Amino acid sequence: MEFLCDLIKDWSTRVWVISEYHIAKTKNNLKYWFIALSSDELWRSSFFKFDFTNPAFSSAIKDITYSYLTLIHNPNTPVHLCFHDLIIDQLTTKTFLEMILNSKASKNEDRFYAVLPLSKYKDKVDQVADWKINTMTSVKLKLYEIMDTKDKLLLLFSGGQWRSMKICEGLPTFATSLITGFPIDTLGYPCNFDLTNECTIQLRQDAAHAPPLHYLHLSPAEYYVKRKPYKDQNASALYGLKQIIGSLLQLDACRSTVDIVYINYFPEKIREPSTFEESKKDLNTPDYSIDLIGSFKENKWIVGNGFILSAFGRSVCDYYENSDHDIFFNIY
Repeated sequence: MEFLCDLIKDWSTRVWVISEYHIAKTKNNLKYWFIALSSDELWRSSFFKFDFTNPAFSSAIKDITYSYLTLIHNPNTPVHLCFHDLIIDQLTTKTFLEMILNSKASKNEDRFYAVLPLSKYKDKVDQVADWKINTMTSVKLKLYEIMDTKDKLLLLFSGGQWRSMKICEGLPTFATSLITGFPIDTLGYPCNFDLTNECTIQLRQDAAHAPPLHYLHLSPAEYYVKRKPYKDQNASALYGLKQIIGSLLQLDACRSTVDIVYINYFPEKIREPSTFEESKKDLNTPDYSIDLIGSFKENKWIVGNGFILSAFGRSVCDYYENSDHDIFFNIY
């Protein structure tokens, strides 16, 4: 059964297949077959049909609170539920960002040709040929350019998760991380940003560098700053951070001070109640936060490496309100 699940996952994450099964979804007419099942005994068997309106075993799967990975490793779970849980998830629950970024494509521009027509950005598809998309970094930069404020924030926080394994090896740090998951923005709580203001998060270029560097102009309603002085046991980690930001941001590593900022997706007042934590647990969501390393003096920042910043911890931070949005962060 795991073999069939792997086949479904491989097939359903190809960008042109995503386009095809969304076309089939409009008429609820998707049929599939496994060539590996072909035999003389099965030659009269019909194709399997996936019902988008009422997928097989969907009611039974809803009663199971475990993730797919838990299901396949639980010997008490019927194997057919593992399969149907996966195919329902693959064909019905993927967001725009998941389809365009966590998919397979022979050419990166195909991600836009295949997925844009399925989204609220479908009017952009005629422009794809002019974008010169060739790498995943160029895909993400273009998304930061064309998406609305909410989707830009979801992309930023997806790349800033600890499990996205940000390695700080090159710029722009907000578009080079390995994205392994996306925040599920269905909690129904207000966020830490003004979603009605396009200046909340904007992709810009720093012409002072040659060639110009891309950076994000970000303005949260509140943020936290790691309190100084840092502990002596953080000396080696601090030295490493200075070398990183000095190299990437062209700052004097000897003279520059290192500032560490934590920005949460949700404001403090709604992150405190226990009901919010329970909601996050139920949805199996990652932490909605990003770490920035840089300099307040220069206002230059990079998305933090969670493994490096783990040496500093998140305790002893000062809270700052920015409801008038006078403070912004230039993230390179």
